[in-house]
Amino acid sequence: MVKAVLGENFLISNFTANIARPGSQSMALHSDQSIVFPDPWQNVWALNVIWCLTDVNKENGATQYIPGSNKWAYRKEVPDNAPEMLVPFEGKAGDIIVMDGRVWHTSGSNTTEDQDRALLFGYYTAPFMRQQVNWTAKLPKEVQDTCNEELKEWLGLNPVGNIGMTGDLRYMSVQYPEDKKKARETVAAG
Repeated sequence: MVKAVLGENFLISNFTANIARPGSQSMALHSDQSIVFPDPWQNVWALNVIWCLTDVNKENGATQYIPGSNKWAYRKEVPDNAPEMLVPFEGKAGDIIVMDGRVWHTSGSNTTEDQDRALLFGYYTAPFMRQQVNWTAKLPKEVQDTCNEELKEWLGLNPVGNIGMTGDLRYMSVQYPEDKKKARETVAAG
């Protein structure tokens, strides 16, 4: 699904658990893409994939969204009555919700007395966007070493993970001018 929307090259920007306990309040209405990019928002550069770990409904804090808000290209298009337009994403445990990064949404309030609402959020972005998590610093080297090449690309663990694998990276190891000749010879030798 992520490849179908963002293309072959994308990054896992963040992966989080979101648990709304009884009495939890909603957050401010926002669009994830509007937080990191100035308008106009004409292209999908971010995507949320939400895994429902529990049944999700309006009462226990379902994410609420505004249908069609992904078409708003400018902040001035967000109407004053936007909060009144919110609709809950409801689903059963095991369901997956995929949300365009331009969709205006908020977490819902959990008004129940005894239900936790648990979701996993995978936040995926176009490769030119800065990741929310620095996976190189966050994941221990022994974990990174177990990742296959595709996962390393998705996590931005490769030297040019945010722009794709291009160029000859052997030059990156050259720190001093006297090493330039040696680097050129290495590259020429293939």
